[in-house]
Amino acid sequence: MEIKPETYSPQPSITQLVIDENRSYFMPERDTTYKLKYNQSIRFHYISLTYHNALNNKYEWQLQGLDDRWHAAANQTSQAFATLAPGRYAFSVKSANASNVCNLVMKGKLGFQHRS
Repeated sequence: MEIKPETYSPQPSITQLVIDENRSYFMPERDTTYKLKYNQSIRFHYISLTYHNALNNKYEWQLQGLDDRWHAAANQTSQAFATLAPGRYAFSVKSANASNVCNLVMKGKLGFQHRS
């Protein structure tokens, strides 16, 4: 039996949005802008649904409005922000499976507005 490398990486999804560690939105709507006060923190939980060697999935996130860089997150599946300036932001996530096949479709993208 020949074992072939994976050639597919599922799209990542944002599974939960947490504001101030006490208000949660499960499977948040992507077309909704969430509004936060200046002193509120925000945490995004995300996942790529691949189960073969899932602990070796890798993620990168981007927060447009903060900067345009992609930040490597290894196999971490959440990202928190505590001190953002007022403004509009969009959080995106992309993933790669254990075989390093990257998913270039950003299904996980969510906008929010931080108010003063």
